Order: sequence, then structure tokens, then C-alpha cells
Amino acid sequence: MGSNKGKKYIWGTVIYPSAIQYFKENIVSLQCQTNKDFFILIINEGIDSNEIKKMMACVENAYYIVEAKNKDNPVLNRIQLLNDAIKFGGDLLIIGDCDDLFSSDRAGKIIDAYNRYSDASFFYNKIVYMDGSDAMPKLPEKTDSLYNVAQYNYLGMSNTAINLKKLDDNFLNSLNECCSNIFDWYLYSRIILNSGYGIKINDACTKYRIYGGNIAGVRSFSRENLLYEYTIKKKHYEMLAKYDMLFEDLLKKISNLDIDELYINYNNAEYEKNRHYWWDLIQVEVAK
Repeated sequence: MGSNKGKKYIWGTVIYPSAIQYFKENIVSLQCQTNKDFFILIINEGIDSNEIKKMMACVENAYYIVEAKNKDNPVLNRIQLLNDAIKFGGDLLIIGDCDDLFSSDRAGKIIDAYNRYSDASFFYNKIVYMDGSDAMPKLPEKTDSLYNVAQYNYLGMSNTAINLKKLDDNFLNSLNECCSNIFDWYLYSRIILNSGYGIKINDACTKYRIYGGNIAGVRSFSRENLLYEYTIKKKHYEMLAKYDMLFEDLLKKISNLDIDELYINYNNAEYEKNRHYWWDLIQVEVAK
């Protein structure tokens, strides 16, 4: 258990041109937080800072706009968010994509959990669509093993918070090797590989917006989505194979899959019945 005495909480986001149209709603969502004991850190990826300041005029919380060092590299900009949050003296970084919305209790419940479980490396809440329906209804209460995370992605940059005291310079510098746009999946895999674990935050939620600019894409069955997931998973396993034999095993098995055969034999009805995470079109059996 921990104490909140003297702790600094940061709500962090990266803002970019294709999402600016949703940012005003995002700001309203922040202003509706029942616990406002945080300041806001914005990594600006190519927006006129004066435009951001105008949109932030109604915000009660202190906020800081930091220009992205790599405007065309989403991965490096998210690594910058982690580094800058530490430079600002943050203890806890609550992450929220600038195009999503959040339940009013999200910040408060995460902060409470952080002060109860100060040894946890990260925290995560459920994701719902804008209509309130569950996007991933079977999140585990605790994530302390690689098995689920290796197969699926349910820890995103909009439904998680990170205990910054668990990240050191060597770890942060090593993240630069990530060569996939799906940085969140890589990040939390690495944190768990580094003996970290996460705690689920009950009740609070992130309202995920589906539109063309989403890197994650729409969760539905098609040959295009099947190929997209295959490509992402293969790249993910290639990056992490050197860290753990589980990823080495997954890489070997997924490399032998025939996408056309999978597509022809796919049972979409079974998928809809059992789906519960992101990237669950392709499941490769490995020993737990």
C-alpha cells in the first residue's frame, strides 16, 4: 500500500492533425473528472500551439504544451510523452488519446488504485464504444504474465496509466528499438518482461472512437483485417523474440500460417461469440 502525500499526477496525451476535430469533446471529458488533482501534458504533433491554447481556455487544470521532436513518428512521440512526464516530476501518468472520451471517475479511480497498489507498474480500465457497448468485455483483474498480452492487445494508450517510478533511463532508451506503430502493445509487453504487473480499474472506462484515423483499426472479420493482424503480430514477435522464448515460439508458429487458408476456413460466427480482446482474429497455441 502507498500514500498520496506529495505525489504528482499527470494526464498525458499526444495531439495530432487528424484528431484535432475531436479534441474539444476530449477537453470537456477532462473537465468532467470528479478528481482534478492532475496537470495536463500535451505532446503537440504538428498543430498550431495557439489553436490548442484557444481550445484549452476553459480548462481549470494547469497544462503544458510541448512540441513533438519527431512530428512524423508516432512511436517516438509517445516515448517523448513518457520521458517528458518524468522530467516534469510525475509519479503517475494517466494516458488518454486526444480523440477519445472518459468516464468522469477515471482519473479518481486510477489515482486511488495507484495509492493502494504503489508497487504495480501500470493500471488499466475497460474500453467501451461511443454507444456504451463493451469493446473488450473480459479483461483480467490482474496482468502479471505474458500469455494473454502475447496473444492479444487490451492495454492501449487510452485506457492505461503508468507508475513512472518503475521506468528507468535504460528501459526508456531501449524503447527506441520499437519499429511498429502499435507501440502500446510493445510497451506493456516490455514492462511485463521487466517483472512489472498491472491492476484493472473497475467501473471507470474509456470511450473509444472508431474512425479512419485509428491505427488499431475496426475489429471485424475480413481478409484485409486478417492480413493486418498477421503483419502486426509477426513484427511484434520479431521485436520481442530476443527477450523471451514465448515470443520466439509465437514467431515460428505464426510465420508458418497460411493467410489464404485461414481466410477460407474462418468461422466468423464463432469469432463473434468468443471475441474479447484486440488482435484476436489469429490465435496461435503456445504453452502457458
